[in-house]
Amino acid sequence: MGINLKDVARTISEAFVHMTFNVGFVHGDPHPGNMFIRRKEGGRPDEIELVLLDHGIYCELTDESRVNYALLWRGILNQDEQMIRKSSTALGADLH
Repeated sequence: MGINLKDVARTISEAFVHMTFNVGFVHGDPHPGNMFIRRKEGGRPDEIELVLLDHGIYCELTDESRVNYALLWRGILNQDEQMIRKSSTALGADLH
């Protein structure tokens, strides 16, 4: 289809980052069979859309969970073991 795979990766990443950190309502079964990419109708030739399928599993995240998940990723990216430990424990996953 001539769609740039980096654009696909960016679109999927942006969608799930938005669901997780901005709205706290996340599709719970994101595998290739439950999503597809298409060109945006009426858009520029390089504009694409992500279409999510199978809306049977969603998870609503509390503000506290979203903040702790963000802190977990900050700790991972900064290699901050104390932040990883603290945020993992707050998320109920103290297997750090």
